[in-house]
Amino acid sequence: PPTRTQGDAEVFKRDVRRSIFMGADAKNNSGWVRGMVDIENGGLCARIAMSPHFEQASIVAILLHSIWLGIETDFNTAQVLTDAHPAVILFECCFACYFLLEWAINWRAFGRTLRALWNPWFAFDTAMMVFLIFDTFL
Repeated sequence: PPTRTQGDAEVFKRDVRRSIFMGADAKNNSGWVRGMVDIENGGLCARIAMSPHFEQASIVAILLHSIWLGIETDFNTAQVLTDAHPAVILFECCFACYFLLEWAINWRAFGRTLRALWNPWFAFDTAMMVFLIFDTFL
């Protein structure tokens, strides 16, 4: 097989994204394995999850949430979210909804729940999502 050159950067990025979702079977030419949807043939959640725009939006959301946590820590004196200023409640709910949507898209991109949970990043995201839901809504 030919070696990768700098011109193959986009192909390399696509292969890395596929390997994240598929594991060791990423180079299998038979397509996605065990419930994954082939990106070229459809699968809206898989296409969204593999999109560089989705990845960038998630990074921006994480950055903004980190900044928001600092602001909230300094200015929010309420002990529970329901006693906080309406802007605090709005921001907390917006971030929680975005991260829940991101988690759901990634979950559906895997095709099968067990396959998703064996992925270390998805397992980490699941734990973080559980903590965020308990912190925000319960």
